[in-house]
Order: sequence, then C-alpha cells, then structure tokens
Amino acid sequence: MKTRGQSHGFFYALSGQPLTMTDMCPVSSIEHLNFAWFAMVMGLCGLSLAWMRAVPHWAGAAQVSMGVGVLAAWLLLALLLATVWRVLRHPAAVLADVRDPLRQVFVAALPSSLVLIATVAFVHGSDGFWTDAAWMLGSAALLLVTTGVVQRWFQPGLVAAQFWPAMTPALFIPVVGNVLPALAGVGLGHPVWAAAQYGIAAVLWPVALTLVLVRIGKVGLWPQRMLPATFITIAPP
Repeated sequence: MKTRGQSHGFFYALSGQPLTMTDMCPVSSIEHLNFAWFAMVMGLCGLSLAWMRAVPHWAGAAQVSMGVGVLAAWLLLALLLATVWRVLRHPAAVLADVRDPLRQVFVAALPSSLVLIATVAFVHGSDGFWTDAAWMLGSAALLLVTTGVVQRWFQPGLVAAQFWPAMTPALFIPVVGNVLPALAGVGLGHPVWAAAQYGIAAVLWPVALTLVLVRIGKVGLWPQRMLPATFITIAPP
C-alpha cells in the first residue's frame, strides 16, 4: 500500500507543504489533492501543441498530438471531478490552499489547464461552444487568480518574513500564465481580450523575475523539496 508520503511527495514538494509523520499514514481520501496536480494537464497540453508544430515535417504528428490531447482532456476531467469532491468533503483544505501564500500560486494551474485544453481543441479544428466556453472560463479565472496574487504584494501589514518566502518560480504560473489565452484567443474571436491578458503577462514577468532574484539574495533558494519548480523559469521566455 502506498503511503501519503510516497504517492504525494512530489506535489507536496511543489506546494511547499512539509511532510510529517501523519503524512506517512495510508491515504483514504483526496484531502491533499492540491491544485499542483493540474500541472500534469498543462504539460500534456504543451506536448500536444508541440507535436502539432511537427506536422509539416511528419504527417503522423497530428495523430500523436490528438492522442496526447485526448489523454490531457480525460485527465483534466478526472481532476476536476476529484476537485469538486474535495471541495464538498474537505472545504477547509481547499481554503487553506487558496489562502496560503506559497500554495496560492498553484491555483492558477486549474484555469491554465482549461485555457490550454481549449487551445488543443482549437488547433485540431474545434471552435464550437464548449471550446469557447472553456477558453473564456479559464481566461477569466486565470486573471482573477493573478489579481489575488498581485494584490497580496500590497497587503497592509505584510512583513518581510511573510513576503519573501512566497517568491518562488511557481509565481510565474499565475503571472506569466496570462500569455496562454493569446494562443487561441484571436482564432476564437477574442483578440482584444487575448491581447490585454498577454500585455498583463508581459508587464508582470520582469517584476516577478526581479522579486524571485531579490528573494534569492535576501533569504536564499527555496526549500530543497521545491527545487524542481526552478525549471518553471524556462517557460516565460
């Protein structure tokens, strides 16, 4: 039987939650299924879109892209259902993810997944109601999460000991993630919205990057369990 530490260690690492003896007990619920799990959907969607770029060089790449996209869609559906169940059964755990300054940024992985799955559907020729609805819902929710993250930077009474630990590469998910709606936004008929959200990301990226670099200078690197998140810095450029 897998323990909580074995099955959730990587995503505990991304979210910055410390592992305790309690976490080594057998898992019987989805209480700790935090939003970082949606990063899998983001990665699969990115892989699907990358394979579509290879179509001019190999016609079979379209089928590979479709297969990966379908896998991403089923995974997204499964995670959405699990998240709804978690909200119903463990609302306090969900609120803790939303309110915690370190885990809050991972909430953006959910709307980013919606935007990306809509983008995959669009590049495969689907521009109907459901594709448009997923894109609009994801884009709006992503902007909302970004607003919450940035608003916290100006929170009255926030001391350095609370501010700097939250400045990790995971910050780029809600901040630079706003470039994603532009991938399919113009084709779906929302060029102004897509351009505006892209502009927000372009403006906030150097700000977020500066904050992360200053954090390194002030308090050092993030905890060892979060070191894999360093690779997120590759994506924005």
